[in-house]
Amino acid sequence: MESLAGLGTTAELEFKVSIKEVNFATSEHQLDFHPYNPRKTNDHRSGLSLTSLDGGLSGVPDLDSLREYNLLHGTELTESSFKIRTPVVEKISGIADIMRAFEPFVARSHLIRFDRGGFFPPHRDGYPGEHSHFRIFSLLSHSMAPEYNFVLNGKLETFFPGSTYFIDTQVVHSFVSFVDNLTILVVNIEDTPESRRILYRHLAVK
Repeated sequence: MESLAGLGTTAELEFKVSIKEVNFATSEHQLDFHPYNPRKTNDHRSGLSLTSLDGGLSGVPDLDSLREYNLLHGTELTESSFKIRTPVVEKISGIADIMRAFEPFVARSHLIRFDRGGFFPPHRDGYPGEHSHFRIFSLLSHSMAPEYNFVLNGKLETFFPGSTYFIDTQVVHSFVSFVDNLTILVVNIEDTPESRRILYRHLAVK
């Protein structure tokens, strides 16, 4: 399968997500946010599941580190183990549009909320030849560029709130929020010839 590198490290998509709908849904599901990667207690992150093993909102194990969870429990869960949508999805029309467009290739997906100082340290999500998913990302709060740093392949990136993007998470990337209640969307898509065709059809610039 050819590389997605021709798209660059980011590529804007046609999908838009309403910040107003996100605020309404997250307020309604405030108690369904759970620690993201719960064995790390100092990174000020919480998650709200958009897909899970059973369509529930417990966050277990879909908001955990799959590598660590599998080692602890002797399981073999992957991003593609989490395909059942939670009730949150249909309350945010733009997210529902993404999932309908990429069905049945949508895998583990969630909202992640950062408080001030919340971060992901520099890391890669898989390597070429191993990585079987690609990522759709959106900034879902009215945050200006000075309020967060998203460094992708050594470059500081900025994103328009509510717009959606393909991002290449095989390159080194990190994220830190300087404000409370900064929310992002993470949708993992199985990387197949058909899902790539869907991605290309929905590029903002073709």
